[in-house]
Amino acid sequence: MLGGAADGVDGFMSDDAVRIRLGGQEDVGVLAALHRSTVLYAYAGIFPPDAPAPELESLIEDWAARIGPGCPVTQACFVAEAHDAIVGVVVAGPDPRAAAGGFLSRLHVDPSRWGTGIGRLLHQHAIAHLRAKEFRRATLWVLEGNVRARRFYEQLGWIPNGRRLTMYAPGGVDDVGYDLAL
Repeated sequence: MLGGAADGVDGFMSDDAVRIRLGGQEDVGVLAALHRSTVLYAYAGIFPPDAPAPELESLIEDWAARIGPGCPVTQACFVAEAHDAIVGVVVAGPDPRAAAGGFLSRLHVDPSRWGTGIGRLLHQHAIAHLRAKEFRRATLWVLEGNVRARRFYEQLGWIPNGRRLTMYAPGGVDDVGYDLAL
């Protein structure tokens, strides 16, 4: 069972199976490895076979920058743990393109845990964080061809906003933007 009762500590929820906590510098390597394995699995049919795979070292640098000491104070990284192993992550903070708005990024769940509610639980914590920081709206980007993720976000109330970003031009792979009123 996921979820459970609020334990009164910053709105964190836990039960015997999954615990949500703030991520820190000590988690960078594990988060980078989770990120890499998740996207390799989830994006296998989206990127062409000759597209370069994300390099672990680059992902470690990216995660260190996202949750390191130089991050905005309004940004938080939430990790989901099951039996002392990190099985999911999400980052919530200011939108890098519009500082007045919130931004949800890097929601990754170990594919062996898909469909168990971990993604929804992480999403709930991220949205609660953005609301607590008084953001009125939030944005996220998702690969256009990632139908599973798009369906997930749309079920949670996210609405396509018509914006696009090219992610891998040789393969015609684009991100599409979504907005959510908070």
